[in-house]
Amino acid sequence: MTVEVVSFIFLGLCAIFFATIKLNDKLYFIMSFLIFSIYSVIVRYSGYDVDFYMSYAPAMKSNSVAFYYLKEPIYWFTSRFLYSFINVHQIVFITIDVASFILLLYVQSRLKLPRYFPFLFLGLVIIIII
Repeated sequence: MTVEVVSFIFLGLCAIFFATIKLNDKLYFIMSFLIFSIYSVIVRYSGYDVDFYMSYAPAMKSNSVAFYYLKEPIYWFTSRFLYSFINVHQIVFITIDVASFILLLYVQSRLKLPRYFPFLFLGLVIIIII
C-alpha cells in the first residue's frame, strides 16, 4: 500500500474516533487541523497527482486570462498570486488545502454538524475525484 492509501485509511479511523470520543472544541480543532494538514503534505509530495502536475502547476506560471481560467477565477487567480510569492507549486496547493480545511472546520462548528463530518466530507470528495 502506498502512503496515500494508508493516510486515507487513517482519516477514516479518525472519523470513527471523533464520532465516539467527546473532546473539547479547541482540542478537536487542533487535532483535526493537524491531521488534515499532514494528509495534505503526504498527498502533495507523493507524486501521484499527475493531473495537478501536468495542468494545474504549469498554469500557475501562465499569464493567460482565457475562458478556461475564468470558469474558476477564485482558484486560478489565487493560485497564481500565491505562486508569484512562493514559487513552489506543492506549497501553493498545501496553502489552498489549509485554507479549505479551516473553512471546513469552521462550517462544521457553526452548523453544529457531527465531529466526523469534515473527515467524511473529505473522504467523499477524494473518492468522487478518483
